[in-house]
Amino acid sequence: MNLTTRTRLDDCPADIYARLSDPARLASLNDSMQVIPAGPDAWTVKAQMNGADVEAELVCTVREAPDRLIYQATAQGLVITLEFVLSADGDGTDLAVVLDFAGASMKGKMLMQGLKLMAPKMQTGLDKMVYKLARPT
Repeated sequence: MNLTTRTRLDDCPADIYARLSDPARLASLNDSMQVIPAGPDAWTVKAQMNGADVEAELVCTVREAPDRLIYQATAQGLVITLEFVLSADGDGTDLAVVLDFAGASMKGKMLMQGLKLMAPKMQTGLDKMVYKLARPT
């Protein structure tokens, strides 16, 4: 399952890339999420989802400053990929985001069925997250 969104920002790509390359900043958008360093370009993410504790392993798989950044998380049989693509646009930046979910096990494939039903709500959440994430606090 693939969700995408785009936004236009007034800041230069390098400034936005710096904000996006901080997983703690990503987690700060959700009160129930905690990011714990686990090594170079690796983190453990702990979150509450539907009343249950969920733990995911997060790694940064691609760093191409200031143009592209990809994170990949594994949890409960799912592989979740989050890709940020930044393009200079005049005096600002065009930011494209792709969020992809794939089942990596039988459990993950079963979870995918529920996620597909939630796709419209998840798209709205992604749009809101990108709006907040890409702007300075």
